[in-house]
Amino acid sequence: MYPIGYFCYNKTNEEIEILSKNKYVKHVSAKGITYTEEFKRIFISENENGKLPRIIFEECGFSISILGKKRMQSSADRWRLAYRTQRVLGLQDTRKQNSGRSSEKELSIEEKYERIKAQNNLLKAENELLKKLDMLERRRIKKISLPVENKFNIINLVVTKYKLKNMISYLCKIAAISRSGYYNYFSSKSQGRRKERNNKAEITRDIILKAYNFKGRKKGARQIKVTLEGQF
Repeated sequence: MYPIGYFCYNKTNEEIEILSKNKYVKHVSAKGITYTEEFKRIFISENENGKLPRIIFEECGFSISILGKKRMQSSADRWRLAYRTQRVLGLQDTRKQNSGRSSEKELSIEEKYERIKAQNNLLKAENELLKKLDMLERRRIKKISLPVENKFNIINLVVTKYKLKNMISYLCKIAAISRSGYYNYFSSKSQGRRKERNNKAEITRDIILKAYNFKGRKKGARQIKVTLEGQF
């Protein structure tokens, strides 16, 4: 039985080279390919929203002619089953955990439970954000990838809502973001800079609105520019 995210195949060196350049491929060799956990989470999220496996793979840069339809479908079926039975924990690559002494064995049952709960809450928050996107917009966009700032805010929301302050490092790891980046994003200095930028943006917006409504006449972009240069 192969680990989740892995399948065997026999491919040429050229095909291996093509696959290795895909950012969603963790490892590829003549014997098999391992996908990243990020790709598996994207797959589950998109598939649950009705997108077909083939489309998800292609939009993430995979060639079905190289992967093969049967192997692609096999991976899709395996991930869906793993997600149904173990949620996001089932999408992890088990080979690292099964090699040598597993760090999971050092955790108590309570700690393991807290980790699973934290992962589920993070995925739930990500899915809630994705569902807010308009369906037409989702069809237009080829691939949805959350910006790093959104991930920072989602983790902060989960940590605050579910009181998981001791899980920040773990959540950053499974979200594939930097822990130092997370802490820096919420530092007083960074928050001050963002507040300053927002204030400047609001001032600029107010000036543009004044120019737009100057003398009670609404204007186009060119007229607004002329008004700004002459009056503001």
